[in-house]
Amino acid sequence: MKGLEKVMQYMWQWRLYGSPDKSLTDGRRLRIIHPGTLNTASGPDFFNAKLIIDGTEWAGNVELHLRASDWHRHSHHLDRAYDSVILHVVGENDGYVRRPDGAIIPQLHLPFSRELAERYATLAGNASPLRCRAYIAGVHPLFLRDAIDSCAMERLRGKAARVAEALSATGHDWAHATFITLARAIGAGINAEPCETLGRLLPPGLAGKHADSLFQLEALTLGAAGLLENCARPDDYFRALAGEWQFLSHKYGLRSMTPHLWKFSGSRPAASPLRRLVYLSRLMRKGNTLLSELLDTEGDLNRLHDFFTLRHEGYWSRRLTFGPESTRNYSSAIGRSTVNSLLINAVAPLYYAYGTHTGNLRYHDMASDLLHSLDAESNSIIRMWTSCTQVRPADAWETQGLLQLTHSYCRPGNCLRCRIAHQSLRHSLNYPSTQNP
Repeated sequence: MKGLEKVMQYMWQWRLYGSPDKSLTDGRRLRIIHPGTLNTASGPDFFNAKLIIDGTEWAGNVELHLRASDWHRHSHHLDRAYDSVILHVVGENDGYVRRPDGAIIPQLHLPFSRELAERYATLAGNASPLRCRAYIAGVHPLFLRDAIDSCAMERLRGKAARVAEALSATGHDWAHATFITLARAIGAGINAEPCETLGRLLPPGLAGKHADSLFQLEALTLGAAGLLENCARPDDYFRALAGEWQFLSHKYGLRSMTPHLWKFSGSRPAASPLRRLVYLSRLMRKGNTLLSELLDTEGDLNRLHDFFTLRHEGYWSRRLTFGPESTRNYSSAIGRSTVNSLLINAVAPLYYAYGTHTGNLRYHDMASDLLHSLDAESNSIIRMWTSCTQVRPADAWETQGLLQLTHSYCRPGNCLRCRIAHQSLRHSLNYPSTQNP
């Protein structure tokens, strides 16, 4: 019984009752201006609703019951908190209720189908990653695409907000905020947080003083990361870097991170924290010009790939870690897919954040255009969507939307706040919805 009342609350809260123009059980005309705000504590179900009954505007609270007789069964007639109820919404009209002064409370009969209750139960209680997989095929492709677009924008804005936070934390130093954002993206998921911490420890202005020496930039990067304290197979180059770090850290008053923050297991040797930080040291050579160079590319994909496609020479061209030289060539610092990941997770958010900060919406367009120009990502989440639904993402913009759907709605069980779930539930109503997607 309680679960079915939840279905009614859901219908009312999200305006799944079809047309706002209704007829009360006594024949009077009702227009629902606003359903009110859901009350999660004791008292009426919805506060501050706005209605028009036969031309007269009402403001107050709304109570919903599966049956009208539940009003007395729940003892609301004895609770003064319900005196302010202006509308009683019922699934079954088996009577009427009165105020303490004897006046009948306006009542609306709002039936719902068994299918709606079943779909609601599936979405509310199913623990599978895609609770709506049985219904999503019935959602119109245009609506589905619109929902994915909305989630893609939500994800982009969330990442841009992180850029804005870094900007604020660095005293509105765009060069440093850019470096922090790139460092986090280079961390590639499992090392994103320690890479961001490292980015905050190493301002680009300091790197700019040593831009002509990759050796010193490596010493600064790996030393601040805490990766020059111990080594299983130390060689002369490791010892030289450690010595240089001791000198530079004393000169600039720098501190190092705790080594155990870095996660080496779960990453390929070529994508280990050590290799990624060596790559980061090469980006540090650009110092204070990082953002200006990225903006100058105007989002051109070829120019951006040239910007990030760096090569290792000397020591790191034949090694993945400290120790003996390998017979293999490791001169390629990062691959094309990793560059694309940087464009998605760092460059596009930087463009959007810069556009918001400066009020130049052209950079917003550059951010979305860049994501549309990149190939669709391939990972376990995207494969789950393509294997279980008719969704076939065309580009990185759409895969970002699917990732946002999964992380913010599907996995935490927020299906009942999802537009796709709303649309699926509308299909099971006894009347057509007048709302647009």
